[in-house]
Amino acid sequence: MELEPFEPQPSPTLPEDSSVQAPARRDMWSYWDLGGFVVFALLSMILVSLGALAFNAALGSFWGIRIPVAAPPYDLYWALGVQTLWSAVVFVFVYYVVAIKYRLPLGEALGFLPSRVPLAWFALLGLVLSVVIAGTGQLIGAPHETPLTEMLKDPNAVWVIGVFAVLLGPLFEEIIFRGFLFRPLERSLGGVAAIVITSAIFAAPHGAQYGWAWQILVLLFAAGASFGFVRWKSGSLWPAIVMHMAYNGLQVGVLIISQLLGIDVNAPQ
Repeated sequence: MELEPFEPQPSPTLPEDSSVQAPARRDMWSYWDLGGFVVFALLSMILVSLGALAFNAALGSFWGIRIPVAAPPYDLYWALGVQTLWSAVVFVFVYYVVAIKYRLPLGEALGFLPSRVPLAWFALLGLVLSVVIAGTGQLIGAPHETPLTEMLKDPNAVWVIGVFAVLLGPLFEEIIFRGFLFRPLERSLGGVAAIVITSAIFAAPHGAQYGWAWQILVLLFAAGASFGFVRWKSGSLWPAIVMHMAYNGLQVGVLIISQLLGIDVNAPQ
């Protein structure tokens, strides 16, 4: 009895019009992630603040060193230290969501893409915006005396805050507001809605620094909307960061010069 030679059969293939499709790749974090971010940010701020106070109490109990966190200038340094630590904790959450959970390239996903327009133009735009915002504040009666301006009466405080306001603050805030929060909102609701929502969220945390004066909150919303518009139209986060740095830089420079000349000039940052 002879056996017929075995011939392998071709693997079955799906017809071109088959409804079976590969699962779609998720290339953007969701509203659940944004909600988790808000909850995490609030809880981590409370925990970081309580942890810092506990650490200060431990210093006093075990080593006899207690930082007077409510007395100038220690209140400023304490607040900046706590805010820096909290910012680092929040950035870890952003890194986890973008780079680990969704396995996206962190810089590209947040918007760190090359700018088609030289960044120097956005620096100039930030300076112009700073002048416009300061002038508008004068017209609508924005208060000059706020909790932040009280801190800035210490000459050393201006230099310390200047480093944070010009370098660290804009970088962190743009990563969060015009990077992590902006992108999913822009994709689902459009650029205009994303600008409005992120600008409102941007202005709100600054309220305590300026005594919740509505005039300054309006100005901060306008500044945030300007950064958001640049972010939207450029498609890159770099222009918004540079513009924000220049905006804050001019105001810090005015504060330093006003102190040197003995002139009381203050503007919202």
